[in-house]
Amino acid sequence: MVLMTCANALIWNELVETKVYLSNNINFFYPLLSSGYFSPGAWYSDHFDTVTAIDNTRSFKCTDQVLAGWNNSRISIIWFVLVFSKLILSGTLTHWSAKRLPY
Repeated sequence: MVLMTCANALIWNELVETKVYLSNNINFFYPLLSSGYFSPGAWYSDHFDTVTAIDNTRSFKCTDQVLAGWNNSRISIIWFVLVFSKLILSGTLTHWSAKRLPY
């Protein structure tokens, strides 16, 4: 479960956080802990710009960016899919390993 949580946070950072939205709330010392994966629903602030492409080179003094056509509801769907897949895969592996181990 812990490994799947870390994997999901990395997936979130690489595929969602830098491609769908970009927030100024980044912890430079522990980037995995500041992942939006761990703060569902609070991915970007109330003051954001809707853009056609996320600009990763901009200053962090700028407002948050959200890709056009995306909102909290659509981003939440991706989050729920990741969490649900983590639970299913962890449960399946636990069940499979319990059957294989001789008790």
